[in-house]
Amino acid sequence: MKKVGVKERAVLFKNRRMCLETSFRQKEKTTLWQWVIIMICGIATFVRMAEWIVTVIMQDLKIKSRAVSDIFGTSFVLLCVCIVCGTLYFIFRAYNYRKAWYDFLLLRHLEINTAIVKKVENKCVTYMENGRVDADGKPYLIDYQVKVSGLFVRKPKVADSILVLHGEDKRHNEVTRIAMVNDELRKYVTEVKDVAKWEALNRYPHDMALKLRREAWVPTQEQANDLLEKELKNQKKIQLDLVIKASVGYMLAFGALAFCVWADSERDVGKLVLYIAIAELIAVVFSVVSRKGGVENIQRTTPNKVKNIQEVLYLNSVISMNRSVELCVWDEKKQDYVQRVYPICNMFLKEKKIGTVYYMLTGIVGEHLLVEKEHIEIED
Repeated sequence: MKKVGVKERAVLFKNRRMCLETSFRQKEKTTLWQWVIIMICGIATFVRMAEWIVTVIMQDLKIKSRAVSDIFGTSFVLLCVCIVCGTLYFIFRAYNYRKAWYDFLLLRHLEINTAIVKKVENKCVTYMENGRVDADGKPYLIDYQVKVSGLFVRKPKVADSILVLHGEDKRHNEVTRIAMVNDELRKYVTEVKDVAKWEALNRYPHDMALKLRREAWVPTQEQANDLLEKELKNQKKIQLDLVIKASVGYMLAFGALAFCVWADSERDVGKLVLYIAIAELIAVVFSVVSRKGGVENIQRTTPNKVKNIQEVLYLNSVISMNRSVELCVWDEKKQDYVQRVYPICNMFLKEKKIGTVYYMLTGIVGEHLLVEKEHIEIED
């Protein structure tokens, strides 16, 4: 595996479109300040277009039917708001996408290697990386999950050589990307020692699976209490962040409604201040109630006792009625790593990239709680 230099980084960033999107990759989500800008522009557009459309309908078009005028006016205003908000959203999305690749390819620790594709099935690209062996000294296969949605879906073919990029995210978590090869990237391709009976090789969803502690173990009461307390604080912190973001939305929404009510009145400045004060008070009440209810639910769903602990590898969130995640765990009966879906007690769980290692705490009645292993080591 070769460490990437400055020139190689520049070439990779130029050809970043050759890097495949993975369904496990945490998307570059729109940030809070970007959402605030979108909401402010959306509200401003709504107010301005509402005033303008009322003038047009009443003075220029002179539509006699009230129902027709309401439908026409509302549709036009909503269309304008959607266009403004949608345009800003896609601008920020493109900016965040480019910035994420800029950070990954140009700023963070990065190494490059070559792999050969052994199988392509649905969203899974199975490859064998050059020189990588497991604890038994045997090469192994990686099942890389490719994002298959969108108009332009690129996937390599069987026997193609691809580049494997080993880097890290802004939190210094290990991240793996794979890239298809074009003429400009072909000079970084090295020869891969192939295996005839590759179907018999062990397959893993990520290199980190090889580092997982295999057996589950029973913690001491002190260890269990420390982990439960840590996750309880973490859950409350995540919920508080969500409440703060929701509070901003409440204040903007109720403030806009107060302005609209005031605009239909005599437009006394004193009344405007009063309306906005009442609206913001309602927003504060909503926020306080949300915070209190969320904390009570977190405390109610957190297990009181721990039966055992097992190291697991996060793979993906699962859409279901219950909060569920797909994890890679060691199966004692099969003596191999398997992928399974577990319902979890975590009411709030930030989406992680594949490769994030958790402690999975199993309660007395079989409930599961995930606790980040980051900065925590448990000794036997």
